[in-house]
Amino acid sequence: MARLTPSAPPCPASPTLAVSAFFVLAVPPVDDEMTLSYGRLSPYSPFVMNDEELREQLKLICRMMNLKVHEIDVGNGESERIPAGCDFQAHNCADNRGYLMNLGKAAPPDLPLPETNQILTNQLRPEFIQGYSKPLSSDSFRVEIQHMDDSIHNDEECVDASVHLRTHTIPQFVAALDALAITPNDSVSFTKAMHSRGINMRYLGYIYDMTALPHIKSLVLAEAAARTAKHVFNQAARSLSRKAKVEMHQAKERGKSRDENFQEHNERLRTQLSERRIDFLNLVVGMSDESDAFWERMMLPLLDSKYSLNLELPKRRYVAVHMPQLLCAIQHHCSVTVADKVDFNFSSKDPISPQDVKSFDSKVKWEPNDQVEAFSIAEKGEEFLENGEYARGLQALNLAHSMHSATFGFAADQSKTASLMIKISFAHYKCEQYKQSVEVANKVLSLVPASSMLAAEANSVLMKAYFKLKEHDASAKAFSSAKKASTWAVGNSHPFLLGVLSSLADLFYEEKDYESATMYCQKALTQAKKVLGSKHSVVAHLSSKIGILLATRGDAKTAIVTLRGAIDLFEKYAGNEDMSLNQAAMFFSLAEVEAQGGRMDDAMQLAIKALRVRVQLRSKGHQDVIESYVQVARIFENMEHIEDAIINYEKALNSLKKIKGDEDSARMVQILTRKVLSLEVRNQTLSMKAFLQTKMLDHPALIPGSQASHELQSYVLKLLYITSPSEYLKQLLEFVSAVNGDESVLPQLPSDQGFTGAAPTPAAQLACLASLANEAENGKAAKENLAKKKEEILAQAAGSAGKIDMELF
Repeated sequence: MARLTPSAPPCPASPTLAVSAFFVLAVPPVDDEMTLSYGRLSPYSPFVMNDEELREQLKLICRMMNLKVHEIDVGNGESERIPAGCDFQAHNCADNRGYLMNLGKAAPPDLPLPETNQILTNQLRPEFIQGYSKPLSSDSFRVEIQHMDDSIHNDEECVDASVHLRTHTIPQFVAALDALAITPNDSVSFTKAMHSRGINMRYLGYIYDMTALPHIKSLVLAEAAARTAKHVFNQAARSLSRKAKVEMHQAKERGKSRDENFQEHNERLRTQLSERRIDFLNLVVGMSDESDAFWERMMLPLLDSKYSLNLELPKRRYVAVHMPQLLCAIQHHCSVTVADKVDFNFSSKDPISPQDVKSFDSKVKWEPNDQVEAFSIAEKGEEFLENGEYARGLQALNLAHSMHSATFGFAADQSKTASLMIKISFAHYKCEQYKQSVEVANKVLSLVPASSMLAAEANSVLMKAYFKLKEHDASAKAFSSAKKASTWAVGNSHPFLLGVLSSLADLFYEEKDYESATMYCQKALTQAKKVLGSKHSVVAHLSSKIGILLATRGDAKTAIVTLRGAIDLFEKYAGNEDMSLNQAAMFFSLAEVEAQGGRMDDAMQLAIKALRVRVQLRSKGHQDVIESYVQVARIFENMEHIEDAIINYEKALNSLKKIKGDEDSARMVQILTRKVLSLEVRNQTLSMKAFLQTKMLDHPALIPGSQASHELQSYVLKLLYITSPSEYLKQLLEFVSAVNGDESVLPQLPSDQGFTGAAPTPAAQLACLASLANEAENGKAAKENLAKKKEEILAQAAGSAGKIDMELF
């Protein structure tokens, strides 16, 4: 069988060089009946399936796309079960290649209205279909197969999928937008966010009605208006091109077909298109009677019909629509570049002059095939960053940038290039490569307008990288530039600025400048309440940060009030797993503050609440669970509930022992083991304590530096790692107590499998354990972790609360 090559629709690429433009058109060598090996040429023509290997490949492709095998009429009164849509065609051509065609019709329709062509235009997105719970038929609602036995069932399944999209997928997406779990800033990021979740752009009206945040409504309105404007302008441009084509044909008929005549017509067409573009831009973003009529008679009806956006805008549209944001969206969709300035007068008739328009560039529509291994790796860059795998993310993003540049060359989309480079700069920052981060971010600023959101994002990374390099003047300048650009591009209602302020607070916190951290956190909180409302989850996050900072600075009373307020805010999101974990982090933080104030009963109640949530939602070996067990144990210890403290320390210890190859975890195991031994010794009778202090600590096997001491400690530490320290100590105490310490008659414990030679006597082992307990009680280990300073414990709590870093991802 010939090698299969998916056939894309004609893809024009027109990079402008001087006065020339190149149009590339891919045309496969298809010859209808002569090359057809799968499919049919018209709805009622015979269905061809004469290549079994090709059929199996199509089954595999459709299984990957989550498409359902279904019946179709293949002619002569017979039916056949096929995996792909009946519009699919495969051709084996003379160039020894196979071509798949009409793949654009693979997706099932999305509730098409009767007697319309929506069966072809309103389709479910492939991302939604692949993630849906059951396969769907590509040929749902097709008239020519309605008499098939499975047709009605296939249609009903497709209806259920469309209902699921409207009632589950879109509301979940809007909830994520409102929670700032997704923070799109422009047309590119917003479109990508919707499409990656399988949501078509025609649902912009649904999103507008569902969202509670003004900046999301503003973004949706700008996106829908820009797409509508593109639709209107493209129709006008096509009409103008057809008119020019007629004039050139008439000139040819009159015999005036010299090159200079065609060049004259071509130049006239380019001039007319340029003038029409400028006039059209001013119609959309300007203020005049003509512009008012255009919006009322053209834009608003189209917004309603295309996106279900039923709007009533005031006459002064720039009050309801953030015009710079709309202008940015129009530039993206209509391939227009205007001057990089912020003083456009959107209340005038012609806010954009001919001198303001810098270029009209055609866009390359081709997208890379992410099934190819190199593209697949490159596409995972953002995923790696989101998962905290910054080194791998940096490699993948560098690969994506190289492949993007190599593929498109001088026709590369500058905004796509800049977006990739911002992520690369961010990855360098996370890898603590601050100079490289600064270098890449500055390159971005040379590619994009200073007033764009891309410039704002680049400056936010620059701000943090310069801060780490101790170049505080440059960091402050980058902060000002980011603020200025974002305010112009997306307005004051967008949460980008509060993300930058929160990042600054985190940076000062890491430098232990708690006063400055508190100041910027307060500014971020003020901004959050302004643009998101006082009940938003981000307000709860920021309140918790401020509470921790206040506690760190010694203001326990105000810290408790602030943290309790944050907990009450998180209560609103009790059904959300992430919010419940954040609330648990607040319980943890508040328990620390209460414990440091000596209010142990209150501290214990809060610590138990945090532990319950974390045990329920986290794995047993998760760091949060371990920290909560240690916190509960520490509070029990302070309350002199020694047995309860030992139980919880050992639960933390058991979880830590399951973590392999982690030096910090291994060190923590040693510290907690000594702590348990210390508490177990403290819980003994006075006579047993005296026995351990006077006799066991002077045991000859514990002579420092001796071979016997080394072998004894090696043996005991191995047993401690595989057993419970408290049970091990109790067992040895029972042996020793039974013979009153007479070592000559003590029974031997089973030797460890990894230990060569005779096992140490129980008395020697007991002496070693007593020595380790004594180290925990009086030595360096007591100060190393469990007797942390207030700042260290609260830093741990702050880490549990998480950072609010919204300017990129």
